[in-house]
Amino acid sequence: MDVKIGRWFVLCFVSTLLLVGQVFCLESASVDDEKNMIRDRESDVLVLTSGNFSELTKSGTWLVEFYAPWCSHCRKFMPKYEEIATDLKLKGIYTAKLDGSAHRSVFSQFKLEGFPSFLLFFGDESDRKTLRFKGKRSVEQLEEFAVSKKHSLPIDTETGELANPFSSSTMQVFLVVGMTVPLIALIIFVFSIASFSRAKAQIDADKRD
Repeated sequence: MDVKIGRWFVLCFVSTLLLVGQVFCLESASVDDEKNMIRDRESDVLVLTSGNFSELTKSGTWLVEFYAPWCSHCRKFMPKYEEIATDLKLKGIYTAKLDGSAHRSVFSQFKLEGFPSFLLFFGDESDRKTLRFKGKRSVEQLEEFAVSKKHSLPIDTETGELANPFSSSTMQVFLVVGMTVPLIALIIFVFSIASFSRAKAQIDADKRD
């Protein structure tokens, strides 16, 4: 009887640890994804990755720069791109960047050949279009390029600013899972402790008899 109780307690304890470990992994992943997705605190340029690219650019108008950290032209143009992002934000257009050297699957998908490259994603969700920028890299030409294909985007009614594309169901799912799994783990752990206590009390009573 002691052996069975011990095994049951160990099984419950291990299950609890596994569940807790799972939620820690999920929460860590959500934090990493959020760090990769959110805009820099002092920047209006959004950060895209191979993990969020398709989901985020499937609606609205997006001007996306494909860059590489080692590209001198990219680094030189970044201050101007920041300026473009601020201007386009007021016009309801998302401005983003994606490290093409790190996320090759997205970069190769559009058959791009060099850095920096600029693509515009626009149109209805059922009829998305992609257009490559072939003009001179200047604030004026890139802004004109983006505005010419503008597609209306939601504006946050409280702030009056362009809605945050990262306030999505994905983050809500992580929040729900992050709250639910620890609760389940706690219930299992409490149940295992209670079961162990009752079984031990029964054994002690049997021994006294």
